Amino acid sequence: MEVRVDDQVTSKMSSEERLDYAATLISIQKKIKSKDNNFSTSVFFINDSDNILSFRINYLLDGAFLKRTNPIFLLILCIIPFISNGIILEPAYYNSHLLKDTVNSQSLNDKGYIVQHKDGTYTLIYNGESAYLGKSIPKELSDISIIKESEAKP
Repeated sequence: MEVRVDDQVTSKMSSEERLDYAATLISIQKKIKSKDNNFSTSVFFINDSDNILSFRINYLLDGAFLKRTNPIFLLILCIIPFISNGIILEPAYYNSHLLKDTVNSQSLNDKGYIVQHKDGTYTLIYNGESAYLGKSIPKELSDISIIKESEAKP
């Protein structure tokens, strides 16, 4: 925060005025460090270490206060969360325990058929068991053979 304040204060100063400002910072630091002053008890001055003061003066004299982040990097950084939500990783194998007693489309086509009743409703027959479908056939079952009720197997 102090470096930003230094930048704002010295933004319209000449290089000589910047040197004077740096000298003022050093003299204030010396007065704060001395034991016979009233600055150490003041709440308006921050008791910085020598390293922080050195850092402030180096940046003050070099004039490299604001390092801006590359806009392309910021754009990529903002896009990554949205892209990562679109990627779903799934295993490449099937858990046979979970697939037990389920029906795949090939088995359904081979062992099943749909009965079309006289009233316009449909029933799926598979392995001797029936499932009522209603007045329409779901598109997932559209490949299964349809038998009219008058032709239905007993």
